[in-house]
Formats: sequence, structure tokens, C-alpha cells
Amino acid sequence: MVQATCLANIKVFREAVSFAEDIINVLKNIRLNCDTEFHKLFFACKINQANPDPNLSVEEYHKVSVFIPYLDFFIQLGEKFSIHSEIYKGFQCLFSYTLTSNEEVSFRKLLEFYSSSLDVNNSIAELKLLKITLERINNIPKTAIEALHVCNANIYPNVHFILKIICTLPVSTSTPERMCFNLKRIKTYLRNSMSEKRLNGLAMLAIHNDITFSNEEVIDELAKKPRNLDIIL
Repeated sequence: MVQATCLANIKVFREAVSFAEDIINVLKNIRLNCDTEFHKLFFACKINQANPDPNLSVEEYHKVSVFIPYLDFFIQLGEKFSIHSEIYKGFQCLFSYTLTSNEEVSFRKLLEFYSSSLDVNNSIAELKLLKITLERINNIPKTAIEALHVCNANIYPNVHFILKIICTLPVSTSTPERMCFNLKRIKTYLRNSMSEKRLNGLAMLAIHNDITFSNEEVIDELAKKPRNLDIIL
């Protein structure tokens, strides 16, 4: 049952990558036939706008300035998927009983990507040993968090490091404006300047708001550093 769930998750991941590749192929076909495709869109939307370039018609202007750059922008996503898809495939082999030759190749590429922090050969040996152990106890983890709890960091340090990476990978990115908007929880609306150390400290307080400190603990921490003003309780 557990193995079936893991295989289902891997299948969903592969379908997502294939779906993204299909979208890129469709956009590439539209890009090759941009004259015909944009002509259809232009007349369907009935766009009329003053043309700043006298050598171009209204339709030609919008095709060159809007339609083609729009398609090129999305086609460039294919490069992002092609670069990271092989790395993502390396994570899949962590959730199966056996390690096939194709999975080992993908896992090796993943290790090479993080080669500055990992030993490739030791990591592969650790993964094979871990799979034998999990198969013996019939305990293949369903999620990366479960795998992280099962994997002993003292016995499998490299695999444990990989699992920490997959558990902390961001699922999306945020624009600078969204980031500044969220900083309102920490900083003032004036976005006043602040040192990195102070900002990190306030961020930790906001994130771990369940941890409470007494007034005495705060004063003791402040009193550890020499100050011109004496702190008297």
C-alpha cells in the first residue's frame, strides 16, 4: 500500500513535468505560425490603437510588440524545466524499495548538483543500504518529512542532508513588492532602514511567537554588553 502511494506520487510528478513540456511545445508551434495565429486573435479582439510606427500596420505593431514577446517569455520556461527536471527526478528514487539504473543516474546528477556538500559515492552507497533496511522492516516513507524522521543522520549523513533539502525547497517565489508587503508585520509602514542583524532578530520573534520571555531575561541579555547607561532593577 505504501509503495503504491509512493509510485502514485512519482507518477503525478512525471505527469506534471510532461504537461509543462506539452505546453511549451504548443507555444512553440504558435510561435512558428505567429502570423496566422495573431491574425486570428487580432480580428477576434478587434483591437484598434494608434500606431506610432508609420511603417507598420496596427496589426503588425501589436504582433511585434506584444504577441511575439509574450510567447517568447513563456517558451523560455522550457529552459527552466529542462534544467531542474533532472534534478527533481533524483529525489524520486528516495521513495521506492529498489534503485534502478535510471534512478541511480538521476540520483547521481542530483548529488553532483550539490557536490560541494556531499560525497557522491558514499551517498549512493548510503541510499542502497537505506533501501535494504526499509524493505526489511517494510517501512517505505510516504512523504519527505516521514523519510527525514526514518533516516538516521548518524548512519546516513549524506542521504539525510538530501532529505533536508527536499523538505526545505520553496514551492514558489515571491516578488520584491510582495516581500516588502510581508515585512509590514515586522517593520513600520515607513520602511525605515534597519540593520540585517536587527531585522533577522525581529523576524525570528515574529516567526516563533509562541516562545515567551520574561522581563528579567530580556534585561539580563541587554546587561551582558557594556553600555553608557546603567541598568538598575
